[in-house]
Amino acid sequence: MLDKALAGIQVLDLSRILAGPWCTQNLADLGAEVIKVEHPERGDDTRGWGPPYLENPRSGERMSAYFSCCNRGKRGLAIDFACTEGAQAIRELATRADVLVENFKVGTLARHGLDYDSLRALNPRLVYLSITGYGQSGPMADKPGYDYVFQGMGGLMSYTGQPDGQPGAGPLRTGVAVVDLSTGLYATSAVLAALFQRQATGQGQHIDMALLDVAVALNANQGANYLMSGRSPERSGNAHPNCAPYEVFACADGHLILAIGNDTQFRRFCGVAGAPQWADDPRFATNALRITHLPALRALLHAVFPRRTRREWTDALDAAGVPWGPIHTVAEVFEHPQVRHRQMLQVLRHPELGEVRTVRNPMLSRITSFPIPEDTMKRRYLLSIGLAVAAATLGASAQTADFPTRPIKLIVPYAPGGTTDLLARIIANQMHVELGQPVVVDNRPGAGGSVGSAFAAKQPADGYTLVMVVESSHAVNPNVYAKSAYDPVRDFAPISNIADVPNVLVVNPGLPARDLKGLIAELKAKPGKYAYGSSGNGGLSHLNGEIFKHATGTDMLHAPYKGLGPALTDLLGGQISVVFDNIPSSAGMIEAGQTRPLAVAAKSRLKLLPKVPTYAEMGLPQMNNPSWFGIGAPAGVPAPILDRLNQAVRASLANPEVIAAIEKQGAIPSPTTRAEFAALIRDENARWRKVVKDIGFEKM
Repeated sequence: MLDKALAGIQVLDLSRILAGPWCTQNLADLGAEVIKVEHPERGDDTRGWGPPYLENPRSGERMSAYFSCCNRGKRGLAIDFACTEGAQAIRELATRADVLVENFKVGTLARHGLDYDSLRALNPRLVYLSITGYGQSGPMADKPGYDYVFQGMGGLMSYTGQPDGQPGAGPLRTGVAVVDLSTGLYATSAVLAALFQRQATGQGQHIDMALLDVAVALNANQGANYLMSGRSPERSGNAHPNCAPYEVFACADGHLILAIGNDTQFRRFCGVAGAPQWADDPRFATNALRITHLPALRALLHAVFPRRTRREWTDALDAAGVPWGPIHTVAEVFEHPQVRHRQMLQVLRHPELGEVRTVRNPMLSRITSFPIPEDTMKRRYLLSIGLAVAAATLGASAQTADFPTRPIKLIVPYAPGGTTDLLARIIANQMHVELGQPVVVDNRPGAGGSVGSAFAAKQPADGYTLVMVVESSHAVNPNVYAKSAYDPVRDFAPISNIADVPNVLVVNPGLPARDLKGLIAELKAKPGKYAYGSSGNGGLSHLNGEIFKHATGTDMLHAPYKGLGPALTDLLGGQISVVFDNIPSSAGMIEAGQTRPLAVAAKSRLKLLPKVPTYAEMGLPQMNNPSWFGIGAPAGVPAPILDRLNQAVRASLANPEVIAAIEKQGAIPSPTTRAEFAALIRDENARWRKVVKDIGFEKM
């Protein structure tokens, strides 16, 4: 269901009024955790935009209808970022956030070190959305602006309203803030696209959303009309500029909308109106002719509609299949049987104000339970906010016996498509079942796994952030970097190993070598001509390449990537020639003949690749470095929670479907106790320390 689609995504909402809150409410409705930050004294301006208000006379608590329409499903914090402590609190929240939304004037947040460039340095994966009137650049970038201004400035009001010479003629704004609302919708799409793109790039970005840009885009067909004809559209009242008849008509007892979209519908309407000759009238035979002769057609219609009641017209139009529509009051809207059937009215429960009637998000296909946390529409003033206090404010008490009570994030320090990613998604799906909460994979690639691992080490030790602990990032990397951003033993709490994975040497099929001996001969004959790809500097695939060169006396260039997925893509394209990969990420390509396997790192030949020799068979026992892949958490997570997570991993790995999925990838399920996994990490660090020294690898 879409109401859980963004589970595990954290949104820091610094926006006010309507456009930004409309976007963040959409994200909350889709399952994201949204934290709305307001000034401790002033709050969001719309808190005071009333009446009407929903009030509790006993507590004095009240909420405006305007505020309630766009702040559903959010948690609330009161922080004054103009003071040093408040700015630091925002920075700490931003380091854990996936998305930040703000709509301050250009330069405001930069004065407090909260602009995109400043926060990107702390969290490169942050998607930072700025909503302003005129955008982040240009001669008017520093000016404020409201929806009404942009309805006029963007052209919408110039062709909305009665034409000159008619009663009530003049520019007219729409009844709701259509530019604000559309900006919120465009912003929602942009944020979702940026999160999707981040899965491939590992990087966030700054989205510059301007109300003026949206207002210009909203001209749609009217803008296209001008661009094609060179003539500005004019006001036409309720008529459509490109279709006719398409407007409001007065019946004997009220009004209705007639919406003719093509010539066939017009012919059917003429029959209903008792004037079939109109369909063949040379003035009205086609839509273009009806637009040209609209005054004459309109006169005929204004004469015929008052002859019947609305019910008489609508029954006849329905029978003929002619589109029409009523003009309802808002009260009539919510009483309409189709609206009731679609469950558009939604009743929520506020802890202070009781029932809150609101409107279902049309993206969600049915009524979904949106709990309103006690701090959702109230503000908490935090005098001293650090990570621990902020975490407590979000109600994340990891020490409780009912852990977990919200989604868990599983950080994968490599790009999508590689072995670590594949195994993480298999185990996360089943852990969801075992724990009763979603386990959301979050790819954070870079530097052979160091970027994501370093990030994970700094997350709260509450059990809600886990990390894939693998040989490359937790045994190899720390021994090849002169300065590591994390200690693989001290900074992490091991939970369990997941699988042991044989490695495989694969080459592009276009390479002349047909076997390992042929590859070595080709490399010796053409030193420096070929390149091998790795998951990044200092990772296992990088070290395997260097061990291979040292053992065979060959020379290849090294091409580091943000994960083996991108490296394999370039291997298929011929940009590189060799990859020292894991079986799971290469198995499909090998089976399809897209890559050629030459050797495997295993004690014996694999059932999956029975014709491929082991390195030991080929005289290279030093290349026998199969990988292990496990799961851990930041150091300091309470032991009962670690035990609960270990139980969930081991139960997942006992599931026959999970075992089959892992074995299908060429991996071997290998669950452990927490103590066994801790010992494995320590022993592997010692082994790789010796390997790095023996081959003379220069630390980076």
